[in-house]
Amino acid sequence: MLNGQPVPEAKVEVEFYNQDGKVKAPNDYMVTQSIKADKNGVFTYAAPRAGWWGFSAVSTDDKKIPYQGNPKSVEIAAVIWVKFLEMK
Repeated sequence: MLNGQPVPEAKVEVEFYNQDGKVKAPNDYMVTQSIKADKNGVFTYAAPRAGWWGFSAVSTDDKKIPYQGNPKSVEIAAVIWVKFLEMK
């Protein structure tokens, strides 16, 4: 949500929290995955393994901030961490 409203077609970045570095991704595409929300701002994801997964919806604010005399875009992100448990 941005300003209290769903964000249609929001870009969502997904990452596995690989704290100890023991898990090796099969390729670079699996390190930070990008998915896209639908027109209602809803997305789905199937975690390939148990553990902590972070989902970060990234958007750009309409406002600009000055940096070295030039207006720059402001990135806004909301992150939720979800722990998936291994099924027995």
